Amino acid sequence: LQNQIEQASIRLSNQTVYRDHLTQLVRSQEDEKQQLHIQITQIEETRQGIVPLMYQMLNELERILHSDLPIRFTARTERLNQLQLLMGRADISDAEKFRRLLEAFQIEMDYGYKISAYQQEIILEDGSKRVVEQLHIGRITLISRSADKKHAWLWLQEKQKWHAVETEVFDEVNVAFDIANKHKIPQLLRLPLSVSDLNQSQVKENI
Repeated sequence: LQNQIEQASIRLSNQTVYRDHLTQLVRSQEDEKQQLHIQITQIEETRQGIVPLMYQMLNELERILHSDLPIRFTARTERLNQLQLLMGRADISDAEKFRRLLEAFQIEMDYGYKISAYQQEIILEDGSKRVVEQLHIGRITLISRSADKKHAWLWLQEKQKWHAVETEVFDEVNVAFDIANKHKIPQLLRLPLSVSDLNQSQVKENI
């Protein structure tokens, strides 16, 4: 009987310790549950703020597209259309939508300091359409060149139209295209600017 009493006493002590341990776990879980509830509420509030922000970003991208030089206009228009469709898709997370918007803004930023050449269709002043090789240097110069390299046009942002480039500038234009296509190393160029308040006789600047 004495042994049984001692064993029962040990079991009781162990059970008391185990009960106290479970009580601490329950308290901890309750605290964690409250913290999770607070976080979920904050996430929902953040999401409610992020969605309007994304639509503001989308509107800003559209404003930039239509007020900027028409650099890679076709590609930028397609990207904007894809983002507009993306915003209405329920199978795409808000995080992915936000990432794609940030990516689009990064691409827009890159246009401001890069030089590149690509193919593009343009509408000339007489209404005719031509597929040309187009060159942009940052956001200051946008030039198109015919496939035979015999004609070139400068985009005049103020007038929103293409203007034929003077023949004496053709050599510099061709060098600029070679640099953009990595056929020549970068060098100083003397090219007309697309964005300028100066008249055409004063529009040439070193770039």
